[in-house]
Amino acid sequence: MYTVVVAAGAARFGGALTMYNQFVGHLKNHEGENKYYIFVHSTMPRPEINGVEYIEIDVTTSLKRMKFDYWGCANY
Repeated sequence: MYTVVVAAGAARFGGALTMYNQFVGHLKNHEGENKYYIFVHSTMPRPEINGVEYIEIDVTTSLKRMKFDYWGCANY
């Protein structure tokens, strides 16, 4: 079993959101195989999947994004 960390907080619209939805959609087929921590914005869909934990973050400005990239993820 692996632990996978996904930083998708900035994937709120467009192609990035489509890729996020496809990724999460495929996780349903592999439920319980690994542990996933997915960092998401509050507006993003979060389907209930066994082994997936969603962590809400706010990276709406450049400064907030830099703080998360350098220190935020390490805090979790």
